[in-house]
Amino acid sequence: MTTVENLRFRTIEQKRAVVYRALRMNPHDQRMWSLMLKLSSPQQIYYASKQGVFINYSRTDDLFVTQLVTDLREARIDVWLDMLDVSYQGDWRKEIGHALDRCGVMLMISSRAALQDGDLFSERQYFLTCGKIIVPIMYQAESIDLIGYPPPVDFRYSYGLGLQHLKRMLAPRPATREMR
Repeated sequence: MTTVENLRFRTIEQKRAVVYRALRMNPHDQRMWSLMLKLSSPQQIYYASKQGVFINYSRTDDLFVTQLVTDLREARIDVWLDMLDVSYQGDWRKEIGHALDRCGVMLMISSRAALQDGDLFSERQYFLTCGKIIVPIMYQAESIDLIGYPPPVDFRYSYGLGLQHLKRMLAPRPATREMR
C-alpha cells in the first residue's frame, strides 16, 4: 500500500496538497493531521513566507489588519493586502488571484465575520488546494474553532506579544556567530 509519506514530490506544496485532499476525504485521519502539522512547521512557514504573505480578512477587521500590515512591512516582511495593493484602476479579482498564486503563506484573520464570508472561504480553499500554508491570527476575545490549521498566533491579550511571535515566525533573526 502506498502512503503519502512514501511518495516522491517535486515540491513540499505538492505534498501538502495531497495531504489536504486526503483530509478532505477522511477528516478524522489522525496520521494525516499529524503529517499536515509537520509539513506546516515553523521552518516551513518561514520558507514559504519568503514568497509573500497574503492577508485573508473581513472588512469588519480592517483597523486591526491595517495596523498589522504596517507593523509587518516595517519589519521588512513582504505582505500583500488588497486595500493597499490593488491599484485604483486595477481588476480586483485578477490582482487577488495573482497574489494568491504568488504568496506562500496566508494569514487568516480569525473573526466570526471572516469565517462566515464565502469569498474568504474560497480564497482559503484555493490556498489549501495549492498546498500552501495558512496561519490563523486570533485577535478577538471570542473562541473560534480552528481545528486543522497550525496553532494560531494569539493577539487577543497582547498585540505586542502577538506581533513579536508573528515576526519571529515570518522573519526570524539569523543566528549570530560567537566571537572568539
